[in-house]
Amino acid sequence: MQLLRVLIGAPFSFVWLCITNFRNFLYDAGLFKSTGFSIPVICVGNLAVGGTGKTPTINFLVKFLLTEGKQVGIVSRGYGRRSKGFFYVSEESTAASVGDEPLLLYKRWGDRVVVAVGERRLAAIRTMRENHPGMEVILMDDGYQHRSVQPTASLLLTSFQNPFYNDFVMPSGTLREGRRWAKRAAMVVVTKADPGLEAAARSSIRAKIERYAGSTPVFFSSIEYGTPISFGKEAVYSSRVFLITGIANPYPLLSYLKGQGVEVVCHWAKADHFTYSRHEMELIIEEYQKLNDCVILTTEKDFMKMGSAGFKEFLEQAPFFYIPVEFSFSKEKENFEASLRKTISKNREG
Repeated sequence: MQLLRVLIGAPFSFVWLCITNFRNFLYDAGLFKSTGFSIPVICVGNLAVGGTGKTPTINFLVKFLLTEGKQVGIVSRGYGRRSKGFFYVSEESTAASVGDEPLLLYKRWGDRVVVAVGERRLAAIRTMRENHPGMEVILMDDGYQHRSVQPTASLLLTSFQNPFYNDFVMPSGTLREGRRWAKRAAMVVVTKADPGLEAAARSSIRAKIERYAGSTPVFFSSIEYGTPISFGKEAVYSSRVFLITGIANPYPLLSYLKGQGVEVVCHWAKADHFTYSRHEMELIIEEYQKLNDCVILTTEKDFMKMGSAGFKEFLEQAPFFYIPVEFSFSKEKENFEASLRKTISKNREG
């Protein structure tokens, strides 16, 4: 099936590759302008569409930067929101107004971090700096292809399950641009890797990445899941779950649950950034009532939408839980943080 997709999509992928290569050439040649800033702007992005763990990575960066005593801002496009333009995320925000991931980031950090959404990232960063002159670092979520902003450094994420060097440009694959543009990254992070990945396997992956990214440092991170948190009818968490996921790649979560001895009696796999409606919540309750002795488990990102006040009547009918997720290093944390310190010591004038 994958080979068929590659073959059918090849002509269209070639056209898209030419377009993105030409666009990158125009930026590299200075014919299209990239604007830098006098404070560090760290871009967290990927070559592929979705599923590489950008939000857990940004949470890790925020925690590190706050520990370093920095005043941090986050700017995101706010994928999936129903609004347009620039907004700050606040207590009154909803997933519909700002997007699920920016809302998750705000709920995690509150007023310790300034979180904003704006499809025009350059204008958004300028506004944030004007309104918050004490801001010392800005994290740009999913901005690897947003080249009107010249970041101090770009962190390129690629998942262990689907590394960019095995992928193809859309529609044959999931890449937004060609593999060669990994060279723009200051650091490459292989996400969702097995914490026990052997040194030989790491070396092999590094060598494949270096074919496209050159001598760019490569780090390996893994996902750590926390204790499920209740947001519905009061109940004790069970080892039998009705799993609902609206994320790009639920495989790591399924693998984790299996390793924990949790039985997934039913799994509804929705598209990334799926928007839940009242009808959808009714179907969830109906399905739950057919199942025997289980709880409903979802992701933290899905909780941002399912846990809204408008769904209170449904949440009172069943035991809903969400599982927090964290970004973790098994062996390379100190080296990664040292690279970050070096990065945030750089300044660029716009």
